[in-house]
Amino acid sequence: MKKKLSKICALTLCFLLSITSFAFATTSNNSDATKITFSKNTVITEENMDEILTYYGLDPENVLPNDGRIEKELVTVGDLEKALDDFKNLPKEIIIEDKNAKNINITENENNISILSTGSSTVASSFNMGSMGITVKATGYYFSGGEERYWYQAIAGDVDVSSLSAYYAYEITDINYITCQVYNPYQYSSYLKTSYSVTYTTYAVILGMLVELGSAPLSGYSQFDVSYIPG
Repeated sequence: MKKKLSKICALTLCFLLSITSFAFATTSNNSDATKITFSKNTVITEENMDEILTYYGLDPENVLPNDGRIEKELVTVGDLEKALDDFKNLPKEIIIEDKNAKNINITENENNISILSTGSSTVASSFNMGSMGITVKATGYYFSGGEERYWYQAIAGDVDVSSLSAYYAYEITDINYITCQVYNPYQYSSYLKTSYSVTYTTYAVILGMLVELGSAPLSGYSQFDVSYIPG
């Protein structure tokens, strides 16, 4: 009876050891599969670039040669983490209601007579959102003479994004709509209104290649009253 018990205990012990060994091997394999081979101070090279981009959820195949828009490159993993944090800190959706556009830039087309002027003009409003600059434009026909001035027809609207940082580039990559309309035409209360809904994409440069950090929607409108009319 004692011999049978000894055999049973020995078999049980062997079985438990086998289970423990299998579990340890499985855990060890998973750990190796997810093992990080770099730190914040790691310099990004051609050899580790794909691994690092994949780890941070970026597509290593979705890269383009730098076209010169970005002056400085991301060198280390820490640089990349900061770039991703900067992008994440931008609002997920930027909605701008610019009822009284500032930073006006006027481009006159056609006629400009000192006493009586008529023609078309492009007016623009620029403002900043973090390290991104946003410019909204409106082009329309106007009349200006004496104390009378008004917009009477809209031509086109536009919106563009630019970078205020040497490390990033921004680009509008999808347009839902950009419209320009005139309200209260032929009246002193007239104004041009550019409305837009677009998607912008953020890029950084690593090893001379533009790497897409992510995209986000941008929508809003800007209004330009008769104070923007030349003359």
